[in-house]
Amino acid sequence: MSIYANIVGKFVGKIKGIMALEKTGTPGVYKRERIKDTTYYIRYRKNGKVVDEKVGTKSDGFNITKAKKVLLKKQLNSEDNDTSNSSLSRKSLLLP
Repeated sequence: MSIYANIVGKFVGKIKGIMALEKTGTPGVYKRERIKDTTYYIRYRKNGKVVDEKVGTKSDGFNITKAKKVLLKKQLNSEDNDTSNSSLSRKSLLLP
């Protein structure tokens, strides 16, 4: 392997590492570390599709715990909407 190929290979690897979301050890919470700041994301499913949503940055005071709280609130709200929609559809089916 030439020296040039070795340098290019290392450079490409670092670019991929910066762009990808990293696991935090908490399910559904990911982070992306940049040169100046760290951004936290939550990942959840909406209508069968995976959604990555930015919740905040470290400089704004966000951390893994706060991101997890945002994810739990989203999950609770989606469950409430699912139960209310299903109860409405049942009522409409029962009425003539």
